[in-house]
Amino acid sequence: MSNATEALHRRLTHTPYAPPEGSAVSVKFVLQSLLRNPSSGAGESQLQESIRNFVLASALLSASESSTHELLSWIPRQLAAAAAASFRDLSDVYCHGNDKRLVAELAPEVLLLLKDRIKESSIDKGTDGDEVSAASARVPVGFAILAAYQLRWFVTQIDKLNLGKLCNLVIPCALTALDHWSTENIASADEIWHLVVEMSVLLVSSIHQSNPRSHWYMGLVLLAHFRRLFPLFFKWIHADDDETVLLVLKRVHTVLKLTWIRNTPYIMRLVDELVALHKEAALRVCREEIRTSILEVLLLLKQCKGQQFTAAWEKHRDDSNLAALCLSLTEISIDEESSTSNTLRSDSPQNCLQLLTTH
Repeated sequence: MSNATEALHRRLTHTPYAPPEGSAVSVKFVLQSLLRNPSSGAGESQLQESIRNFVLASALLSASESSTHELLSWIPRQLAAAAAASFRDLSDVYCHGNDKRLVAELAPEVLLLLKDRIKESSIDKGTDGDEVSAASARVPVGFAILAAYQLRWFVTQIDKLNLGKLCNLVIPCALTALDHWSTENIASADEIWHLVVEMSVLLVSSIHQSNPRSHWYMGLVLLAHFRRLFPLFFKWIHADDDETVLLVLKRVHTVLKLTWIRNTPYIMRLVDELVALHKEAALRVCREEIRTSILEVLLLLKQCKGQQFTAAWEKHRDDSNLAALCLSLTEISIDEESSTSNTLRSDSPQNCLQLLTTH
């Protein structure tokens, strides 16, 4: 470990480096700080940290081979190749040549570290709810760019078997990187949404391969057809027969559950249609079943949409005809909501987009 670190540090030191004009980040200094040997009497935790830092340095150097970004353009191919070779040597020592196993073992710690590094320079919100961009002045965005390249290298090194086990870590981190500059890191803007879907498709095809019945596949297919599905739902939800109405409500619930609905203009309209149906139900034979199904859909919307649902519901809050429905929505305890949410999520592990709401 010590020899590998010293050798790579030596090659790095002798590599010419001139920071890009106006850049507040010294990539060479970042790499040198990662390639520091532990002291002679270092304990197990310090050794583990040294291994992690060495792999992070190797990841950044190796990632430069496929990068055209100005922050990494100064790294010569020979140095990147030396980093990759050093990483393989380290794997030989600690994992008997299984480099993918070493990456998988480090991934839980490293991915959380990289996610935090990316978020350090992202747009944040103040306590008053106004957007605050001071975070970008506090931490230069260059550090987030470097972390994103390290993240890509780590994910591409993990084999398919372990990648599936690490989805709960990989997906939030990857979406945070994709959505670095949007408010609260929620990828809901039309400009970047296609990137989020593209990443989700790549992950699904990598993990589930040729299994079109996977919940992940179904969720993404449904997401792609929102524009066709919801106009039909809005039409059929007011059908004359109660059986059709109940079936439509069940299908709406299924679609929301499989997609953890994101980036759609249909939320406001869906809430309005459900409210209208709740009032219409007073004249229907199956009024109780219909109203129960409406409540289930609204609760799911409340869980996955949060503030957007609150905004959509605000105009109906004081409607005297909805007093019972409002009471049902507000009286549910936090524990019950959490339990329901966990059940829904365990039923639909495919939910890339659901993870975005909490991360």
